[in-house]
Amino acid sequence: MHRHQPAGARTILLRASLPFQATADAKLDTSRAAIVFRAQQSLGLKLATLGGRMSVYLSSLGVDVYEEDLFSWDGVEYEAPLFRNDFSVGLKNAGAALQ
Repeated sequence: MHRHQPAGARTILLRASLPFQATADAKLDTSRAAIVFRAQQSLGLKLATLGGRMSVYLSSLGVDVYEEDLFSWDGVEYEAPLFRNDFSVGLKNAGAALQ
């Protein structure tokens, strides 16, 4: 006999992520009469713990068909930048910058 519980709690013990962002663009700089290429990269660290939610749910034939959160709570979160790089070069000087 299979027994189902109509309510449950989920808790985040530890969640870690390393969000990475990169952008690049080029624009015309009329004062230098050059096209300026710019690239940016960043990497961060995100840690979260002890957050969660309490919910009720209905399952039929082993499949959850309805779930409703009763309440949720935020745990402890920590964010820190690991590195950030910003690079720009005029394209008429690109050959010298790459050497």
